[in-house]
Amino acid sequence: MSFLRCHELRPTGSGKLIGRDRGEWRGVGAGAGRRRSRRRDRLLALEGYSRGAARDLAHRGITVDIIRPGFIDTERNPADGPAASIFLPTTAMGRYGTPEEIAACVVFLAGPQSSCVTNAALRIDGGYGA
Repeated sequence: MSFLRCHELRPTGSGKLIGRDRGEWRGVGAGAGRRRSRRRDRLLALEGYSRGAARDLAHRGITVDIIRPGFIDTERNPADGPAASIFLPTTAMGRYGTPEEIAACVVFLAGPQSSCVTNAALRIDGGYGA
């Protein structure tokens, strides 16, 4: 995820930047703690950068937000796949999310209804860890 194109939004006086936590859930097996730590470091860096960018760009009408998807039913991570039995019990809703649910959140953040939303980290994870 990159916010390197921020400068392109500045002349217009408005815009939306929506970052995405990569959602790499690699916490099972040997070395899980090390991998989880690197993932956490990336997330903290993304949140810190977003916070600074939100503060720096808000006066120009540019909002900066992050989406944090959880387990999403995709070809690479199907809801009926072998990992589902491990991951589903960790979510309050007991199901995988859908790409359409992620898209709806992005549409909201990118649309005019969210003009007062900035520096938000929207968790779309079915209550993971709730």
